Amino acid sequence: MGRSLFVLFGIGLMGAAWAWPAGTAAKQKNRYELPPASEEVMKEALAAKARLAGTVTIRNLVGHRGDSESAPENTMPAFRNALETGFNVETDLYMTKDNVVFLTHDQRINRKDCGLPPHTWSTNTTWKGQLEFADAGAWKGTQWKGTPYPRLDELLEIARDGQFIILEIKDPRKTEILKLVKEAIGRHPNVNPDNVYLQGANAWFLQNMPGYKNISCSLARKGWSVEDEPRDLMAFAKALDPKKTAVWSVRWDEELITKELIDVVHARGGKVGVWTVNDAGAAWAALGRGVDWVCTDRPATLWQDMQALK
Repeated sequence: MGRSLFVLFGIGLMGAAWAWPAGTAAKQKNRYELPPASEEVMKEALAAKARLAGTVTIRNLVGHRGDSESAPENTMPAFRNALETGFNVETDLYMTKDNVVFLTHDQRINRKDCGLPPHTWSTNTTWKGQLEFADAGAWKGTQWKGTPYPRLDELLEIARDGQFIILEIKDPRKTEILKLVKEAIGRHPNVNPDNVYLQGANAWFLQNMPGYKNISCSLARKGWSVEDEPRDLMAFAKALDPKKTAVWSVRWDEELITKELIDVVHARGGKVGVWTVNDAGAAWAALGRGVDWVCTDRPATLWQDMQALK
């Protein structure tokens, strides 16, 4: 399948931000949030909730960058909060110039009071003498001041069976960072292909990790707006080879991510996850159409909102 179908989300974002849905605790400025479910889809969501009662669990939710509502995103408190509550997690990987794999979404680190020069490139950092002393939490509030940037090894240490961690490799030095990821996985006997998945742009490079699930990530439209021209999602679904790409992670779109589309992926032996959903109606609609999991910034609050939806 063409490499152009794979999209590295999170770099060069363009689009409109939306308000947090009603009922959300601890509102915060969000990253290009999708709109709440439409009135028609809300009816579908309520029907899905009634139909799936008892079968959908917190294991169907993935904490985007950990529980990034309760703690600074991509930090150990955010990961622990999600995993210890029972959710899965997703995170982003870069490597330093001195070969340490660390967790951040930011191609350029520009966090308030982080201790690094403004607009520091993640790929141009060193761990020793720089990132080891940087502050990954002060931007979110004084209570998080001093929260360090985590290394991949710290997250892998708390991987557990029954849940999974998605490692999205953002660093463009694919061959080099994958070698370090493989070495890190080898240091942790608790890690296996059922609790750690690999995701990245041009996901073909992840095939160098035999046995591990490869995730291809893409947009549903040709841009970030919900009004942009649709991609040919069915062509992608029909071409999906689960031996190369076990999971398709696609940005949720209530018009384009249909049950028919998901059924085609499932028939080919693949799975589908959608991102980034913070609205209970959208979450139930997606699960009702058959998606395997929903990625969210606010797993605990979204789960509460899903139970309260009526």
